[in-house]
Amino acid sequence: MDITEALGTDSSRATIDWVVNEIGSDRKKFRIALEHCFADIYPIAMRAARAVQISCVVNPQFTNLYIDEILEHLATAKVEGVRRSFAKLFNDNVDLKNFKQLGVLTNTCFNILESPKEGIAVRYYAMQILYKISQIEPDLKPELALIIQLRLDESSGGIKNISQKLLKKLGKEIEKSKGISR
Repeated sequence: MDITEALGTDSSRATIDWVVNEIGSDRKKFRIALEHCFADIYPIAMRAARAVQISCVVNPQFTNLYIDEILEHLATAKVEGVRRSFAKLFNDNVDLKNFKQLGVLTNTCFNILESPKEGIAVRYYAMQILYKISQIEPDLKPELALIIQLRLDESSGGIKNISQKLLKKLGKEIEKSKGISR
């Protein structure tokens, strides 16, 4: 069985682990999985994205090699599972302090957060990424707080809970920065 065949079987963790193991540190096999993500054919793309995300955890060099393409596809992917896995990849595996396309990532995450049609997990990761970016670029904190506040009423229970906690945290940080600047 090859990667393409495995991705066609099911979405189980065992299948994804098999694909990750098969990819190993082979760039050509990683590229095959990545191309499945970019093809946007459900459910293959979703499964491939999960394998890509885990492969980047196991082999961080893949993140560095393909991060620009992954960022581009985070903004354009039609399959929610691809956007979710790519957002998780940025949240968990990318050193944002040294990321050269921080502005593009910021805009992409704000667009995701502003979309009420976006999936809960994707919005969650976008919110977390934006919070991390606001630690690097503190001027973003008021804008992030405003967007979270505006979207609060249309959010699900889980997102509401996380949003309220993040708003409280942002509020304290914004107040603290005002106290220092006076």
